[in-house]
Amino acid sequence: MKSKNVKYLYQVQSIRGGSRGDIAAYISELVEELGVMATNNNMPLLNYFLRMAQAEAESTARSEGVIPTSKQTYCGGTRH
Repeated sequence: MKSKNVKYLYQVQSIRGGSRGDIAAYISELVEELGVMATNNNMPLLNYFLRMAQAEAESTARSEGVIPTSKQTYCGGTRH
């Protein structure tokens, strides 16, 4: 788990000053992983709210041209 924390710390530091779309895409990735954790620990309501937050972040990233419109994700994996 420590290696992922270091990865996120690096990403957060490198995204400062990033575009709105880059930040939204990063938030989407983080929320997706939190959703997996919630699902794996039997927290369906929390996962539901995380999916809503991820959908909003993805929508923003997509509208900014950062995430291709053909790619849709959800907490727990990627849908193509």
